[in-house]
Amino acid sequence: MYSPLYSFAKRFTETNITCPNGWEFPLEWFDECIDIFWMKAGFILGLIELFIWFIALTPQILLNVRNKHSGAFTVTFIGCWIIGDLLNLIVVILTEQITVIKMIALFYLFPDFILLLQLAKYGPANDPRRNVQIPGIIFGTIFLQQNLFGSQNIQLSETLSAVPLHYLVITAYILSLIAAGFYVTGRYHQCQRNAILKNADYLSPILFMLSIIANVLHIACIIFQMDTNNAGNYFFMHLPSLLCVLCIPFDAIILWQIYEAKQQNEYVLYQQNDALLEPQQQQQQRPIIVQQSTVNVV
Repeated sequence: MYSPLYSFAKRFTETNITCPNGWEFPLEWFDECIDIFWMKAGFILGLIELFIWFIALTPQILLNVRNKHSGAFTVTFIGCWIIGDLLNLIVVILTEQITVIKMIALFYLFPDFILLLQLAKYGPANDPRRNVQIPGIIFGTIFLQQNLFGSQNIQLSETLSAVPLHYLVITAYILSLIAAGFYVTGRYHQCQRNAILKNADYLSPILFMLSIIANVLHIACIIFQMDTNNAGNYFFMHLPSLLCVLCIPFDAIILWQIYEAKQQNEYVLYQQNDALLEPQQQQQQRPIIVQQSTVNVV
């Protein structure tokens, strides 16, 4: 899951932004006018957040490879994560973002599909039909990448330009709300699964720590870049991103479940070791009985 860099209020493809005192880097790469301290702080936090989302799934992917197991994740959790990222990519296309934003949105899908492939390979239910569906999804993603950065992108831009802007804004806004709902739903389902099975093995705590940090940074980024002259409209337009705050308590619950599962596993291992050592200790501590011979003195 990543936090969007798009704005519903404008098209980033419009490069006629006047920003005489602005920071050159965000203006050149993201068409953002960053000219005051708090906006610079928010932009830097946003970049840190993006980097965190770049590496967030890596610990879980490596853990799955090491353990050759990914059964701890539910299909619902991974599916909701992927659907949310796909919807964000669609929103990026609808709002006609610059190429950098499209590349970022597309890149976040690849770790998702790696995790999905691991679920198909290592998961508890290796359905043969899944081996047909997953390559189809990846092929569709590669085809989408060619459309985004190839010649088809020109036709897509012309088609979107013919649609009134307010229709695109409304559609993108609704899709962003739905994406936020998928992110929260996936985490709720994972928490429920862990609670029912009383097990959270094979889940990487680093993933959920990074998720909490990234969401906190995103909220700080929104606050720092707030338009004080029109705060109500500003928060309304950022409502889909703000709804992702609901992921934070669920991530915290999953972290607690992972900790509890680790403590339980250590206790069970201690009990097993203690049970194995107890007979040996009893044998070592067994008293030695010395028979005393009686001597008759005449």
